[in-house]
Amino acid sequence: MRKNIKNQNRPFILIATLLFTFMTIMIVWGFASYALQEQRGEALKIEKDNWKEGERNRILLEKEGRQEKNLQKIEKDEQKDYLAEKEIDERLMKDREALKGWAVENEETFYNVLYIYDGDTIAIDMNGVFEKVRFIGIDTPETGEKYRGKECYGKEATEKTEELLFEKKVSLKSDETQDNEDKYGRLLRYVFLEDGTMLNKKLIEDGFAKEYTYKGSAYKYQKEFRAAEKKAKREEVGLWAECVR
Repeated sequence: MRKNIKNQNRPFILIATLLFTFMTIMIVWGFASYALQEQRGEALKIEKDNWKEGERNRILLEKEGRQEKNLQKIEKDEQKDYLAEKEIDERLMKDREALKGWAVENEETFYNVLYIYDGDTIAIDMNGVFEKVRFIGIDTPETGEKYRGKECYGKEATEKTEELLFEKKVSLKSDETQDNEDKYGRLLRYVFLEDGTMLNKKLIEDGFAKEYTYKGSAYKYQKEFRAAEKKAKREEVGLWAECVR
């Protein structure tokens, strides 16, 4: 009787063993699949991060390349400007040396403007002599590297002087309180248009220049220029609005 019962339970035991084994295999397979998916996800994340980093580096390299090209272009343009100014200076010295004593300055005479260096320096044809002229009593921001380097509102000041002198002639007026020339060989003068406008004062009034007294040496129109600067500064005109904080 016991032998028969034992024989009858044997199939159930076998089935239970098979079910346990199957469940164990499924559980192990599930853990293995989860671990594999985690590994694949991590690999994809790393691959995505590497792609992003590569794109970022590519964009940075392209940007740096464009910046380098722009810098090279700017350097070339500055070199051209420097060489042009140097050529003009050499021509000036040759002309002045060759025609020394022939050029006669007359306050009633108007001269053609040949070149504009920046807001406060120009070149004129004075009876066949190429003369550089520096405006007395003012200082406009620089546009190049020759003296102080590029400065805020230098381009605007130069463009303003170009605008005022476009197809115009100028007359010059010296100041007995100042030297005839500065250390660069430029004539020190007040510059007038044919309608009587004094460019020195006009540039201060419009905010393109500051009043400038060289080494404390008072000049004829110093009070007028300082009053014009004070007004422009108070009204925040030109460079007083854009550059001075």
